[in-house]
Order: sequence, then C-alpha cells, then structure tokens
Amino acid sequence: MSGLPVNSAGLIPLAAPAERHVDVLRTPFMPGPPPLPFPLDALSRGLGVLGRHATLLLAAGIFAGLLLPDLAHLLRPLLAPSVGLLLTVSLLALNWGLLHDHLRRPQKLALGVAWQLAVSPLLAFLLVLSLGLPADLEVALIVNAAAPPVTASVAIALLLGLDAAYAAALAVVATLLLPLTLVPVSLLLLGLDLQVDGLAFLGRFAVFILLPFCTALLLKRFLPASSLTQHRGAIDGINVLLLLVFAIAVMDGATTRLLATPGTFAVFLAAAFLFNICFQVLGALAFRLAGRATSLTLGLASGNRNMALMLVLSGGLLGPDFLLYVALAQIPIFLLPLLAERIYPRLP
Repeated sequence: MSGLPVNSAGLIPLAAPAERHVDVLRTPFMPGPPPLPFPLDALSRGLGVLGRHATLLLAAGIFAGLLLPDLAHLLRPLLAPSVGLLLTVSLLALNWGLLHDHLRRPQKLALGVAWQLAVSPLLAFLLVLSLGLPADLEVALIVNAAAPPVTASVAIALLLGLDAAYAAALAVVATLLLPLTLVPVSLLLLGLDLQVDGLAFLGRFAVFILLPFCTALLLKRFLPASSLTQHRGAIDGINVLLLLVFAIAVMDGATTRLLATPGTFAVFLAAAFLFNICFQVLGALAFRLAGRATSLTLGLASGNRNMALMLVLSGGLLGPDFLLYVALAQIPIFLLPLLAERIYPRLP
C-alpha cells in the first residue's frame, strides 16, 4: 500500500472514498483492477453505504436487539462466529507494518496491557468500595475492569480513525495474558475461585484470535493491495454488518429482564455507561504523554472490554445479574461512538 495517503494510524482515511486512492496506484503500464460484474459491483456499493453510516446503524442494532427479542434469540448462535469474523475483516484493513512495530517495540504495548489487566481492576475495586453498590454490581464492575479490550474495539478504532493497529495489539496480548491475571483478581479482589481451564482458554484463543490473524495474513499475502484499496468501502460495510449481528445477538434475554426487574435493569445500564465513559477518560489521561492517537486508542480500549469472554471464563459462577450486565455493557460500546466521532476530532 506504498504511496497511499494515510492517517496517523497508518490507515487509509475512512472519510475518503476508496476510488480516490486507486488512481495513485495506476500508471500507463499498470492498470487498476478490472471492474466487478454488475451484481458484485452493486453489492460492493451497498456495503460502502453501510460503512458510511456505521455509527447510526450500530446504535439501531442495539435497540433492535431489545425491541425484537425473537430476532436476538434467532441470531444468538451467530454471536461467537461474528466475533472471529469481525476481527478477521478488521485486521484485513490494517497496516500490518505498524502492527509489527508495536510488537517489535513493546514498551508502549506493555504499559497499555498493564493498565488494562492490573491497574484498571485495582482502580475499579477502590471506586466500588467507596460507592456502596449492590454486591452483584460490584463484582460485575471489577470483572469488567479486569477484562481485555473487546475485539470489536479494532473495528471501532478503524471507524473513528484511531490507531487500530495498537487496538489490535492490545486486544491480542491482553487476551493471551488474561489467565495470568484473572485468577489473582478473582481471588484477591473478589474472593472467588473461577477455576480457569487453561487448555479450553487456549482453544478459544486459537479460534477467536489466532485464526483471524492467520486468515487476514493469508488474504493480505495473496490479494493485490490495489484490490483491497478499491474495495475499502465494502470492507467497512462488512465490518458494520458483523457488528450489527453481534450487537443484536448479545441482547438475547435482556428484554425479559427489563420487563421483570426494570429497576435493576436501569441501575445496571447506568453503571455500564458510567464505567465505559470513566475508563475511557482515565485511560486517555493516563497515556496523554504518549500522543493523541495512542492515548485516545488506549481510552477506547479501556472503556470497551470483552465481557463475553469473561462470561465464558467464569463458567456461569457469577449469576444472572452478571449475565444482565454483560448484555447491557454492549450498549455504550455501540452508542458512544455516535458522540465520539463528533468529539474525538476536536480533541488536541
């Protein structure tokens, strides 16, 4: 992708149409990719429209999951596959040279992972102790702070024009190291023994992290860079479709709790929003000296955590209120980008 205009994250700016970059690659001796047949071209353009309206569609997806519980239940089996596919498509759009740089010079990455897995749960523990919250909500908030970044943060970072390579590196390394930190957090801060199955966790890591990386690497190896550039809008649209599937499917069961216990629903929803916002701000401030792209990306990853993975690792030991919080924690992940895309460009 040499010669293409890129933003500070090393990514082709999403606001610019993909066609703008195709001419840069063409010379009289090297024509661009041949045009797609009509049905595929129409599909590509339709996906491009989705990509340009990503944040609105994602917000609508969350409400669709609540208002259409049968649809959420129907899509629930697609929840896990959508996570793996989402990371694959997001990685396909990355500048892998910058991703390699983060792993080759790991100081900034190590600090970010330490913040995610060690500092954040300790801060959450101190905060909830001072607030006198219900016990189940205290557990949920501390577990939230101990979780690695959600893999969807890579796609959201792409959509917001942040350092998606750093977001991907944080998500991968923090997820890999999670078994080393989850047991101390559960024992020391929560008084629980979650009995993490290391072999099962490595299997999930292989399916949901390693396999997407390998797939994206192979696609980047065999697909011409000019083709990826030409169809960048379609790639963004596929990201949005996968995020929509995830957003709707994860709300399965949330509507029932809303009708049965509206007070608990409201308190947990407010807590999920406050957690996301507060930790985005805290993360960005803690890393403000590392530069704008790094600090905002770390803030994004700090607020948006992979609670679905924590649910699996807990083995169902944390009860129905934890299940409710996991679902509600997805709402700010998909609603807050509506504000972020207006606020982030104004931040120094």
